[in-house]
Amino acid sequence: MDNAESQPPQPQAMSDSELEIALEAAKQSADGLVAAMILLEQQDQLRRADAVALADWQSRQQPPVSSPVGSASIESSNPNELHSEASATEKNSSDLVTSDFEEHATAKEDFDELLNESVAEATAAVDTIEADEATSSASRADDEEPDTSFAPLNASDLAVT
Repeated sequence: MDNAESQPPQPQAMSDSELEIALEAAKQSADGLVAAMILLEQQDQLRRADAVALADWQSRQQPPVSSPVGSASIESSNPNELHSEASATEKNSSDLVTSDFEEHATAKEDFDELLNESVAEATAAVDTIEADEATSSASRADDEEPDTSFAPLNASDLAVT
């Protein structure tokens, strides 16, 4: 395994703090909430891809069953040494995987919470805009007086002479 494979993949998605800053900037743009929703969707896709890449990397970190390291350890003359070495390695590996998993699970929960809050905020803003437009058009209809100069057409008006 080369050195590049021994390092976990670098996340492509923004961190929560970077995402919050980017969302605030997006909300200030002309398209505001739409831009924020697009950003959230893109980051959700990137975080899912990051999770898949991390899971793939973690699965590649598991030593194969017939590895040379395992063969050398089996040749050890003291079975207790073998068991204690294996237990220590498994514990360290399991701690690494568990902490990475917990970190990513927490990050995903934070992202999901942020996504849900932003969707709720965007929905409320759209509802407010629609309500304002409905009120505005209703008040315009009340303010307008009917056009009395309009006269309905008769059949004779349409006759070709």
